[in-house]
Amino acid sequence: MDMLTNVHNLKVGHCNIQGGLIGLSKSIQISELIKKYNIDILSLNETNLNDSIATDTLNIPTNYTFLRKDRGTGSRGGCGLIISKKVAYDDKVKLLKDISHNVEAIWIKIKSSNYYICGFYRSTGFCKLDDFLDYFTECMNKLKGKKVIWIGDINVDQNKINDLDYRKLDSSLKSFNMVQTIQNYTRVAKRGNKFTHSTIDVIMTNCYSDFNSSEVLQEQIGDHYAVQCELEFKVEKPPSFEKVAIHDYNSNNIKAFQTYLANLDFTPLFQSSNVDNACLILEENLNKYHDHFFPIKTVKKHEKFIYKPSNESLHAIKTKKKLHRKFKRKLKKVEESNCNSCNICKRCINAHLAWDEYRKQRNETNRITKANKRENLVNDLKSKSAKNDLKGIWKSIKLATNSSSKTNTQPKTDEKNINAENLNQHFCEIGPSLNAKVPLFNNIKYCDFLPSKNTNCYLDSFNEVTSESIKSYIASLSSNKAITDQ
Repeated sequence: MDMLTNVHNLKVGHCNIQGGLIGLSKSIQISELIKKYNIDILSLNETNLNDSIATDTLNIPTNYTFLRKDRGTGSRGGCGLIISKKVAYDDKVKLLKDISHNVEAIWIKIKSSNYYICGFYRSTGFCKLDDFLDYFTECMNKLKGKKVIWIGDINVDQNKINDLDYRKLDSSLKSFNMVQTIQNYTRVAKRGNKFTHSTIDVIMTNCYSDFNSSEVLQEQIGDHYAVQCELEFKVEKPPSFEKVAIHDYNSNNIKAFQTYLANLDFTPLFQSSNVDNACLILEENLNKYHDHFFPIKTVKKHEKFIYKPSNESLHAIKTKKKLHRKFKRKLKKVEESNCNSCNICKRCINAHLAWDEYRKQRNETNRITKANKRENLVNDLKSKSAKNDLKGIWKSIKLATNSSSKTNTQPKTDEKNINAENLNQHFCEIGPSLNAKVPLFNNIKYCDFLPSKNTNCYLDSFNEVTSESIKSYIASLSSNKAITDQ
């Protein structure tokens, strides 16, 4: 393939998804958004994740990497970056510790370039604008001479140019020769009987001359529209799917390997007097002919089974998008009229009806996709249960609960419980200690249920383990590690 046809300008997008990343509906929309616009880097806001949710259980396209920063407190908030594996980047950008500012931000540097990209989220109740601007100022001071792009939801409406918050932000941008490039509204919400429009999802940069475009995409996840910018910087296009290399275990190859093993002469191995050498020779030959009979092939890596959408789910998502486009057309007619959202004229009534219809379908889509995900899990568990695949069952449960396998369940150790003498003493006394704690019932002790003393089984007391008893046990072991064939 010609390398020129496999590259394009770097595309950076953003959307506030308002949660739902562990669900089916929004994760499908995110994948469709990335694929439709060939987005290389997608910033997400309100990921609503925590440290109990493992990244590898999320429905992120397999040919992308997901960097995340969860909010330390509460269930809402957090941000992330979904990055194409074809984009070379460095996420070890040392700027500031943003914890004290309550700023949610992830920084990366595009390798072989001077671009620094920050995916951020500033929620009004969690991070004050003054704190965010302090963080912004300190970062920009450290990045003098660099090309910087801030992309995210800042919760400052860019249409209200007389508001104090807007003027504060505008002043900070101008001090670093930066501009905010998104002009159209990025969020439509219904408050009471009125529809509100705001531009709170922004792209702020000091390298606007490198932009080919900056726009609001006609794709909505939640109440927010996605935004995107395209830079004059060439990167490899993100692949449609991730390829993986596996051995080709088709039935013909398996039969050929079985025939080879059936005709293989194992006599020299059986006659060998050195077991270790015999095992080594056998392993080398098996590995050699395994690679011969089962060559490497490249296949498409499948998405996680639990997120596989049914036809009903795909139809529901498609219908939801269609109804939202209908609502936008009705709302545009209201904006073009002079009724000033009177809520009594035919245009306003039609817009409200279209919104209610869209909202009803949105809720129905969530119900269908949740049932779809549940059905996928049940079918997978039934299949693995029939095969008695216990390991596979636990993997499915981990995926369904989004739980992390790295959770440390080991108790904290201190000097007392790692001391061998204390440990030995504990087990010597555990029988009498439990005996003393068990209450009497009709003068019957638990010892009455144990084997009689004339047996070799003693469960109510333990003998102390001494160094001499350990030496005696070791001396009684056989000194031969292996027995050679005669």
